[in-house]
Amino acid sequence: MTMLSVTINGVELEYTMQGSGEPVVLIHGSVFADSYLPLLAQPILTNHYRMINYHRRGFAGSTHSEFVVSIQQQAADCKELMQTLDIDYAHIVGHSYGGTIALQLAIDAPNKIHTLSLLEPALVG
Repeated sequence: MTMLSVTINGVELEYTMQGSGEPVVLIHGSVFADSYLPLLAQPILTNHYRMINYHRRGFAGSTHSEFVVSIQQQAADCKELMQTLDIDYAHIVGHSYGGTIALQLAIDAPNKIHTLSLLEPALVG
Protein backbone atom coordinates (compact mmCIF):
# COMPACT_ATOMS: atom_id res chain seq x y z
CA MET A 1 0.00 0.00 0.00
CA THR A 2 1.51 3.31 -1.07
CA MET A 3 1.54 6.05 1.53
CA LEU A 4 0.76 9.56 0.36
CA SER A 5 1.66 12.64 2.36
CA VAL A 6 0.16 16.03 3.01
CA THR A 7 1.42 19.06 4.92
CA ILE A 8 -1.04 20.44 7.48
CA ASN A 9 -0.61 22.54 10.58
CA GLY A 10 3.09 22.84 9.72
CA VAL A 11 3.75 19.08 9.76
CA GLU A 12 3.69 16.28 7.24
CA LEU A 13 1.26 13.39 7.74
CA GLU A 14 1.30 10.12 5.83
CA TYR A 15 -2.01 8.61 4.80
CA THR A 16 -3.67 6.08 2.55
CA MET A 17 -7.11 6.18 1.02
CA GLN A 18 -8.76 3.01 -0.23
CA GLY A 19 -12.17 2.13 -1.54
CA SER A 20 -15.20 4.23 -2.37
CA GLY A 21 -18.32 5.32 -0.60
CA GLU A 22 -18.80 7.08 2.70
CA PRO A 23 -15.49 8.12 4.27
CA VAL A 24 -14.16 6.35 7.36
CA VAL A 25 -11.21 7.96 9.16
CA LEU A 26 -9.09 5.58 11.25
CA ILE A 27 -7.13 7.07 14.16
CA HIS A 28 -4.52 4.66 15.51
CA GLY A 29 -3.32 4.29 19.08
CA SER A 30 0.10 4.92 20.57
CA VAL A 31 1.92 1.68 19.91
CA PHE A 32 1.14 0.45 16.40
CA ALA A 33 0.67 2.99 13.62
CA ASP A 34 -0.44 0.26 11.22
CA SER A 35 -2.89 -1.54 13.50
CA TYR A 36 -5.71 -1.06 10.99
CA LEU A 37 -3.97 -2.87 8.11
CA PRO A 38 -5.98 -6.09 8.62
CA LEU A 39 -9.21 -4.09 8.29
CA LEU A 40 -7.98 -2.37 5.15
CA ALA A 41 -7.41 -5.79 3.57
CA GLN A 42 -11.13 -6.63 3.86
CA PRO A 43 -12.97 -6.07 0.57
CA ILE A 44 -16.30 -5.90 2.41
CA LEU A 45 -15.11 -2.60 3.88
CA THR A 46 -13.25 -1.11 0.92
CA ASN A 47 -16.11 -2.02 -1.46
CA HIS A 48 -18.54 0.10 0.57
CA TYR A 49 -16.44 2.76 2.29
CA ARG A 50 -13.59 5.13 1.50
CA MET A 51 -11.11 4.12 4.21
CA ILE A 52 -8.63 6.80 5.30
CA ASN A 53 -5.76 5.54 7.43
CA TYR A 54 -3.13 8.04 8.53
CA HIS A 55 -0.01 8.10 10.67
CA ARG A 56 -0.27 10.63 13.49
CA ARG A 57 2.62 12.96 14.32
CA GLY A 58 5.58 11.01 15.60
CA PHE A 59 4.68 7.75 13.85
CA ALA A 60 6.25 6.11 10.80
CA GLY A 61 7.02 8.72 8.11
CA SER A 62 4.90 11.51 9.59
CA THR A 63 6.73 14.43 11.17
CA HIS A 64 8.34 13.65 14.51
CA SER A 65 8.32 16.34 17.18
CA GLU A 66 10.71 17.05 20.02
CA PHE A 67 7.74 18.00 22.17
CA VAL A 68 4.68 16.12 23.36
CA VAL A 69 1.77 16.80 21.03
CA SER A 70 -1.50 17.48 22.87
CA ILE A 71 -4.72 15.60 22.31
CA GLN A 72 -6.25 18.87 21.06
CA GLN A 73 -3.50 19.28 18.47
CA GLN A 74 -3.86 15.67 17.35
CA ALA A 75 -7.61 16.25 16.89
CA ALA A 76 -6.87 19.45 14.97
CA ASP A 77 -4.51 17.48 12.71
CA CYS A 78 -7.28 14.97 11.96
CA LYS A 79 -9.76 17.77 11.24
CA GLU A 80 -7.30 19.51 8.90
CA LEU A 81 -6.52 16.23 7.14
CA MET A 82 -10.24 15.76 6.50
CA GLN A 83 -10.56 19.30 5.14
CA THR A 84 -7.51 18.85 2.91
CA LEU A 85 -9.01 15.64 1.51
CA ASP A 86 -12.38 17.40 0.95
CA ILE A 87 -14.17 15.29 3.54
CA ASP A 88 -17.04 17.26 5.06
CA TYR A 89 -17.83 14.61 7.67
CA ALA A 90 -16.93 10.97 8.23
CA HIS A 91 -17.34 7.87 10.30
CA ILE A 92 -14.54 8.25 12.85
CA VAL A 93 -12.89 5.17 14.37
CA GLY A 94 -10.37 5.59 17.17
CA HIS A 95 -8.42 2.85 18.94
CA SER A 96 -6.78 3.33 22.35
CA TYR A 97 -5.18 6.80 22.43
CA GLY A 98 -6.77 7.33 19.01
CA GLY A 99 -10.13 6.94 20.74
CA THR A 100 -9.27 9.83 23.03
CA ILE A 101 -8.30 11.90 19.99
CA ALA A 102 -11.58 10.94 18.31
CA LEU A 103 -13.51 12.12 21.38
CA GLN A 104 -11.65 15.44 21.29
CA LEU A 105 -12.47 15.78 17.59
CA ALA A 106 -16.16 15.21 18.42
CA ILE A 107 -15.98 17.99 21.05
CA ASP A 108 -14.07 20.43 18.86
CA ALA A 109 -15.78 19.76 15.52
CA PRO A 110 -19.06 17.85 16.00
CA ASN A 111 -20.12 18.73 12.45
CA LYS A 112 -17.23 16.57 11.13
CA ILE A 113 -18.59 13.42 12.81
CA HIS A 114 -21.12 11.16 11.08
CA THR A 115 -20.61 8.32 13.56
CA LEU A 116 -18.06 7.76 16.30
CA SER A 117 -16.64 4.32 17.12
CA LEU A 118 -14.28 4.02 20.08
CA LEU A 119 -12.22 0.85 20.45
CA GLU A 120 -10.74 0.61 23.96
CA PRO A 121 -10.30 4.38 24.34
CA ALA A 122 -7.49 5.39 26.66
CA LEU A 123 -8.37 7.05 29.92
CA VAL A 124 -6.55 10.31 30.47
CA GLY A 125 -6.67 12.73 33.38
